[in-house]
Amino acid sequence: MKKPLAYYFSGYQSSSRHSPKFHYLQQHLQAQAHILPLDYPDSYDPAVCLPYFRAQIDQQPARIFIGSSLGGFWALLLANHYQGAAILLNPCCRPSRFSDQFPQQQTIFTAFAKLEKVPLQPELPRLAILAADDQVLNAYETRQLLPKSTQIIMYQAGGHLLHQNMPLITADIKRFLQTL
Repeated sequence: MKKPLAYYFSGYQSSSRHSPKFHYLQQHLQAQAHILPLDYPDSYDPAVCLPYFRAQIDQQPARIFIGSSLGGFWALLLANHYQGAAILLNPCCRPSRFSDQFPQQQTIFTAFAKLEKVPLQPELPRLAILAADDQVLNAYETRQLLPKSTQIIMYQAGGHLLHQNMPLITADIKRFLQTL
């Protein structure tokens, strides 16, 4: 059986190529999926990113979308569009809320508001892995923002990066992938 293709979306001011999380998942999930990075096109502007991401995915379609932080937003949105599975690691479900924290990028973060209103298909498979002690995003608020059908695993510790939990998270993802 051919391994499914998965795309990994990193967070704000991050790159998959420099992400220990991406490399860990790519290495430890290689028997389950072929994970490719889909990095930002030199911009975080959703008007630039969305057509860029769609063009890349249309060239090489995927069934699984994995994202961390802001990348979790993209994984959720694109899994919805392509009717695939989403694996979300401390996802940022409402990027527009960060417009005040990044004044130099305020216009870009405000532009996410329109995409945040896209209705999510409730029947699609989703796994969200959250850390209660995330210092960037409120895990309890994130849990409320995700569709009710989302499988949620909450770790008490791990922070925004989740590094200390990667072996456990990888096992969670493997179990989730077996259900697809």
